[in-house]
Amino acid sequence: MNISRYLMAGAMLLMSISSVQAQKVVIGNYVFPKDGSTYYGELESGKPNGKGKTTFKTGDTYEGEYVKGKRQGYGVYTFTDGEKYEGNWHQDHQHGRGIYYFANNNKYDGLWYIDYQQGFGTMYYYNGDKYTGEWLQDKREGQGRYTWANGIMTAIGRKTRSRGRVHSIGVMALDMRAIWRMTCATDRENTRMQMETSTRGAGKMT
Repeated sequence: MNISRYLMAGAMLLMSISSVQAQKVVIGNYVFPKDGSTYYGELESGKPNGKGKTTFKTGDTYEGEYVKGKRQGYGVYTFTDGEKYEGNWHQDHQHGRGIYYFANNNKYDGLWYIDYQQGFGTMYYYNGDKYTGEWLQDKREGQGRYTWANGIMTAIGRKTRSRGRVHSIGVMALDMRAIWRMTCATDRENTRMQMETSTRGAGKMT
């Protein structure tokens, strides 16, 4: 008899706990007081927690996971100009692994650190070129490989700094005979290169 009472009390306690937990997570709307953005999705303690979608005043949208009112976990942020980030978030920042699609058709696939392309990643340029290697605050920095669209010329090198300017000193193979010295000026979306040549029996690049 006593065992039956204990079992019944335990079952009632589990049902009570499940009921409380179920009541915590609800589906509803939320307006962010900071900028007036509107959210619809899972809420806990009155704030976004779980999966949902936010529409910002700018027209941008975010659809993904939230933790205690912050974008955290996996989510997709779409900008009104067509650019898009899909990947990991932490405390409202692009952080971890993610893919960014640029308006000019460039695509970056790699690591992020507090909204910056930082760590190891690959940039696929709109013209077919590709860079795979290290990044620091949206710029190619460190060891990396740059491959041109024709697949022939590949630069392998490490970026260095001197007198406030960034230089890429490396080796570029052209039919395995030419050595090239590169000076690169880069930004987040575009690549501009000037090259000085030092050849070993190979013709100069035109």
